[in-house]
Amino acid sequence: RLYHTKNSTTIDNIHYLEVLMSVELNYELIGKRFRAIRQKRGCTQELVSERAGISPQHYSGIECGSAKVSLPALVRLCNALEATPDEILMDSVKQAAFAR
Repeated sequence: RLYHTKNSTTIDNIHYLEVLMSVELNYELIGKRFRAIRQKRGCTQELVSERAGISPQHYSGIECGSAKVSLPALVRLCNALEATPDEILMDSVKQAAFAR
C-alpha cells in the first residue's frame, strides 16, 4: 500500500517502507519542492544546509536534482525548513510506483 489507514499494521508499515526504498524517486521534482519551500521561507541555501548539517554544495545539487538525498538527510532538511517529508516526497513516490 502507498497509503496509511487507521488499521495499518506493523507489517503494512514495513511493506510501505520497502516500497519507498525500492522505487526510483524523481529527484528533480524533490529538488524543486525543496527550492520552493526554501524560497517561501526566505532562507538561503547556505542557511538550510547549515541547519541540516550537509554541505552547501550537496544541498545545491539536491535542489537541482543532480544529487540524491538520503533518508536521514531528507529528514534533517525537512526539519531545517519546517516541512514534512510528505510535502517533499508524495508525488515523487506515487509517480515512481505507477511507473513500475
